[in-house]
Amino acid sequence: MTKQQTFEQAIAKLESVSKQLEDPSTSLDNAILAFEEGISLIRFCKDTLSKAEARISVLTDEDDEEV
Repeated sequence: MTKQQTFEQAIAKLESVSKQLEDPSTSLDNAILAFEEGISLIRFCKDTLSKAEARISVLTDEDDEEV
């Protein structure tokens, strides 16, 4: 993932990779490459969600202090 991508783009690509892996005509070499790409996408999505969760946590903690 050399270019910047959004969470939504990564999810769409992950769905595409999943379909490729489910296709019985996919060669073993291509399946391994797709699997590697899928793992990379999962890590990106997980990291993006963790960052969003941290931001939300900070915002809700700030709101609790003001109340």
